[in-house]
Amino acid sequence: EGKGAIVLDQSGLAQKGGPVMSHVRLAERQLDLHSTRVGTGSADLVIGCDQIVTASRDALSRMGEGRTWAAVNASGATTAAFVKNPDWQFPAEGSRGAIQQACGKDNVDFIDAGQIATALLGDAIATNMFMLGYAFQKGHVPLQENSLLKAIELNGVSVAFNKAAFNWGRSAAHDLAAVSRAALPSKVVEFKRIQTLDDIVSRRIELLTAYQDAAYAGQYKAFVDQVRAQEERSVRYAPDRTVARYYYKLMAYK
Repeated sequence: EGKGAIVLDQSGLAQKGGPVMSHVRLAERQLDLHSTRVGTGSADLVIGCDQIVTASRDALSRMGEGRTWAAVNASGATTAAFVKNPDWQFPAEGSRGAIQQACGKDNVDFIDAGQIATALLGDAIATNMFMLGYAFQKGHVPLQENSLLKAIELNGVSVAFNKAAFNWGRSAAHDLAAVSRAALPSKVVEFKRIQTLDDIVSRRIELLTAYQDAAYAGQYKAFVDQVRAQEERSVRYAPDRTVARYYYKLMAYK
């Protein structure tokens, strides 16, 4: 597109590779770019592929309320802190609040990108390109679609995979609910009818008749009927199903 660009990658060295932060600066002309780093409070866009890193002091310092728009992956990931402290919990609310305060509440989108992208494409690495596609579709990446797709091709690594992740991110920006349904289909919930007391008693009468005879089953029914009558007279005495079940067990064992 003839635009100027400067990229600075800062890679951490801690467990699991540590935090990675990239400063990307774009301008109409290369000579308009004089610094490799995004200045304090001057970021126009933040793509937060890791919520904890996005809420770090360094990242927050680049955000400016009312200026910065952020897309943040809300899917939590275990950090090195878990090794020393098994009770460690993902600080979702605290980090979310810090990012919203830095950018302005209405300037942040939190998406379960990690979970969705992994479900769709089978690898968490798809999250990064998914997030780029999301931000692009929202209108915050000042480049043309063809330029971004061409860059994926020139990189030459998992081209089809990365293009798919990018396009899924775009789709999510358009209709997140639909993409979520595609990635995480609803589970079939089986509802079983709750047995009534009459159901329980009737079934056990059949079993006791087969176990011994009708007279023996009649003893069971008579006792349960007596208990039910007592229950109707006193709300403090309500064994209902418990008596029906366990008196049957007692008689069946004998």
